[in-house]
Amino acid sequence: MQNSYEELRIVIGKILKPHGIQGAVKVLPMTDDPNRFQLLDRVVVRDSYTQKVVELSIEDVNIQADSLFIKFVDVNDRNSAEKLRDNELLILRNECLPLEDGVHYIFDLEGLNVEDTNGQCLGKIDQVLQYPAHDIYVMQYHNTEVMIPAVSEFVKKIEIAKGRIIINTMPGLLPDEE
Repeated sequence: MQNSYEELRIVIGKILKPHGIQGAVKVLPMTDDPNRFQLLDRVVVRDSYTQKVVELSIEDVNIQADSLFIKFVDVNDRNSAEKLRDNELLILRNECLPLEDGVHYIFDLEGLNVEDTNGQCLGKIDQVLQYPAHDIYVMQYHNTEVMIPAVSEFVKKIEIAKGRIIINTMPGLLPDEE
């Protein structure tokens, strides 16, 4: 494999279990668009226990209603497929699908600095929580977890290239400083 493990960034699925007797596996997609698997020729499989990685070529992808099945080249029986159980499927960052303007991948947001509109650094995004109405950005602020609604009233600008999110600190958003 030409790419180092450190270059592998994105988990796009998890192998749940073997499917049938010819080596196919059922996959839990960790992407908004399971059809993206049909665009791949190969993926990197990371063993969930040893963290060892191996590149596997995709022979076939089958999407049915709410299920995703993948058949890998040279995985030709149930026993071989069983060895892949609970492993993660990864791709390189440059293999991610392009997004519309103003839409960001969660992994690009996590770790960004959070600044107020005056340029004062408030913390970093630790986590992005997804809810039906809107996402919530979780930040540590003076040892307190602060949840920032990902809406235009609070989030003024996201600058991935500059490594920051600029927010409007309305009253009540941040805990009172002691």
